[in-house]
Amino acid sequence: MDITFVSVVTNFNQYHKLFTNNPHVQKYTLRTYDNRKENLPIPARYNHFIDNELSTDGWVIFCHQDFEFLQDPAPVLEKLDKKFIYGPVGVALQKQKNLHLIFYKHRLKPSLHVKTHFNGVWKGWIHQGDKDERVGKIIHAPEIVDTVDCCCIFMHSSLIRQHALRFDPQFNFHCYCEDFCLAARQKEVFTKAIQLSARHYSSGNMNELFWQKYDALLNKYPTELFSTTCVYSPQAIFGRLLGKRYEQMKTIFEGKNLSDTDNITRIKNFFYSNTITSPGYRLIKICQIPVWHKKI
Repeated sequence: MDITFVSVVTNFNQYHKLFTNNPHVQKYTLRTYDNRKENLPIPARYNHFIDNELSTDGWVIFCHQDFEFLQDPAPVLEKLDKKFIYGPVGVALQKQKNLHLIFYKHRLKPSLHVKTHFNGVWKGWIHQGDKDERVGKIIHAPEIVDTVDCCCIFMHSSLIRQHALRFDPQFNFHCYCEDFCLAARQKEVFTKAIQLSARHYSSGNMNELFWQKYDALLNKYPTELFSTTCVYSPQAIFGRLLGKRYEQMKTIFEGKNLSDTDNITRIKNFFYSNTITSPGYRLIKICQIPVWHKKI
């Protein structure tokens, strides 16, 4: 089977241990980009491979230098549908219902209430770090997710060619796989998590640069509801959105050279909007956050 592992490397001691000397992967093509001097963005390296070295009929695994395969991926890949993007761990924002018993002082019997909410659900399970820590949830068949983690993402070369899939260079070291999944989803190419035996030795750095790129991701997909492995809880997702919308709201209320009527209209549109988008979808926003987007 034609399998190519593509990695951007700054620590070759670690890479040789996890890839070159790994019996599960050493028999396949190992493509490395030495990033010790230039330190180019990871999407730029991945796009270079896509533009110049992509095979016509093979699997491509883009993965971090500190990602270790604990099994031969070939038996798993040969069973997969080539029409999807895959990763060993991902998250899907799913609607869930909870039953609540409400007790009232003036009533003997409680009332049963059903509350609906969104929750980020992990799909796929891997080892994390040197210790036996585990992240995710074991799955027994590929499952649709919003995005997969940047530590490892793979797909068949025919899918990349058919849909001209690429990584966005603006997401230099953060959120580039999440963007790849969301951009593909807009082309009706979906992403699945697949169970693999693997270990990721780091958990990433959610520094200020990460949050800048995460905000850029939110701005790029203003009508999409999605979760990621770094920001997957609804509280974190909507909290970040509300923080951004608060700054917009201050601008509206402090607007100058606007008539009272214009101000009132802008304020109303900020808190609630109901529009028909060009593809024939109805989009409802509250505080400029998309809460309902369906085809009509």
